[in-house]
Amino acid sequence: MDSLNFAHPRFRRAQAGAKMGKNAYGVCWTIAIILAVSAALIIFTGVHLGYSLAGVAIIFLMVALWYKHDLATVAVTGQGINDRLDVAVLKLLKPQKEAYTPATLWQAIRGNWQAMFFCNHLLVPPELIANSLATIHDDLSVVFGTAAQLADETKCAAIEAGHLTAALMLTSPAIIDYLRAAKLSIDDVRAVMTWLGRDLEAMRRPKPSFGGIGRDWASGFTPLLDRF
Repeated sequence: MDSLNFAHPRFRRAQAGAKMGKNAYGVCWTIAIILAVSAALIIFTGVHLGYSLAGVAIIFLMVALWYKHDLATVAVTGQGINDRLDVAVLKLLKPQKEAYTPATLWQAIRGNWQAMFFCNHLLVPPELIANSLATIHDDLSVVFGTAAQLADETKCAAIEAGHLTAALMLTSPAIIDYLRAAKLSIDDVRAVMTWLGRDLEAMRRPKPSFGGIGRDWASGFTPLLDRF
């Protein structure tokens, strides 16, 4: 398992997307629409300046589309850690002088909702994980290898924050000891990972363009209520 490479194109695209943000994306869309409408009106009046205005609108539109389809998604490109890390994780990791350790990796991802998913469901305080990892200065090869296996098991192309959280817990002797003292085991960590994996799979599934609350009432709630 290779190490983090912040010169990798996926890291650069994710960081560019983080700097641009959704607000800048919305501003670009708004400006593009305003300029396009203004250009159409000016062209309709016979003024050639409208064509130049339309060209500027296209530039803002291209920037917005670049963010939406490239910077905000950053597709998986291979099997290496730099090729598989989820875009949300790529945005959280920052270049630093010293290599990332399990402790600094946890500090980077602990605010992600998937990391909190594990803490809340296993009743493990985030600070306990931080303290348990504080004395571990090993490289992340074992953690990344375990996270990649968990991603494969949950049929996820990207290695997400949840996979990294589970891998950090499964590779830390101190955290495993805490789980045993709390009448838990590594099987419980894997069970939560499976649970999260199903949620992630549902989130990746295309949303249906039909149905909604009316369909739910007609197919489920209403027939059930009719029985009582």
